[in-house]
Amino acid sequence: MLRQALKMRGFNVVGQDDKVGTIHDFYFDDDSWTVRYVIVDTGSWLTGRKVLVSPAAIAEIDWQMDQVRSPLTRQQIEESPDIALDQPVSRQHEVMLHDYYAWPYYWGAPAGRTGISTAGPLGAAAPMPPVTSATGTTDPETPEGIKRAAQNEGDPHLRSMREVHGYTVNATDGDIGKIDDFFFDETEWRIRYLLVDTGPWIFGKEVLISPEWAKNVSWTERDVHVKVTRAQVKESPEYNPQRSMDRDHETMLYAHYGYPGYWV
Repeated sequence: MLRQALKMRGFNVVGQDDKVGTIHDFYFDDDSWTVRYVIVDTGSWLTGRKVLVSPAAIAEIDWQMDQVRSPLTRQQIEESPDIALDQPVSRQHEVMLHDYYAWPYYWGAPAGRTGISTAGPLGAAAPMPPVTSATGTTDPETPEGIKRAAQNEGDPHLRSMREVHGYTVNATDGDIGKIDDFFFDETEWRIRYLLVDTGPWIFGKEVLISPEWAKNVSWTERDVHVKVTRAQVKESPEYNPQRSMDRDHETMLYAHYGYPGYWV
């Protein structure tokens, strides 16, 4: 099922024992266009602190009640690493966070960590010891090796959806509009489409553009360049908010632009 991310801002986040906050934003990986974290504003009970929650800790999205459910507790969130979100989130911060909650490392999951495990705050499993090679150094393919390599990396490619909202989208021959929202796959949390508002160019028509068609993104210039033409966009199927995004509509969209579907 495809969902509009920014329509979820303000949704209540309900933990195991109580409401823990509301959705403020999303961080996505600008390399794979995958949502990595839901940013939750905890409100008054943690003096407005914002925390990162992995999609691995989202059990259900309830669109009827405008809320998401999570197995996390208030105590777990209160005692989680306090990461300042006014600065780029480093990989070292991510390692701390994922180790605390026993979430899988999305940048290279160690063996046995394919989902929320029963280790750490969510359970009581013993941690795996580091594995070393014959020379005594940590093997880079082991869980400990992956962690150490990650801690030595610079900032990961995390981008805020609130920030990227409004970026200009350019076809091969000119501007076609601005990003208005992001459609993500509820199962894999992959961003499948950018919802582009064409503005006065074609009388406010909204169109869907796959990030797979992106040629490059300039984060400093705040624009995305895609490998389609203005004529293709003008004649493309129009996004209808009253109609759910089914596979037939997606097939028609990809066929129009001449690209194979991501599901192929």
